[in-house]
Amino acid sequence: MPVGAKPCGGPWSYLVYSMATSDSVQLAAAVQEYTAYQADLNRKLGLVSDCQFLSAPTVDCMAGVCATSSSSPNQD
Repeated sequence: MPVGAKPCGGPWSYLVYSMATSDSVQLAAAVQEYTAYQADLNRKLGLVSDCQFLSAPTVDCMAGVCATSSSSPNQD
């Protein structure tokens, strides 16, 4: 799930979670609220970022645990 709002656009990071053990609706609502708040601060304060594109990580589930795969460039 993308999290946060870079001033140049796109998320600051990605959150890996399990739909089997998480309340995905509540989590998505909280992340959306946080991202909107961060985007508002970016506008109000005129913040800047590196504008680097952050691609979504590749996710694997091993032994019932979700994690980013070792081949993914983003280890969030």
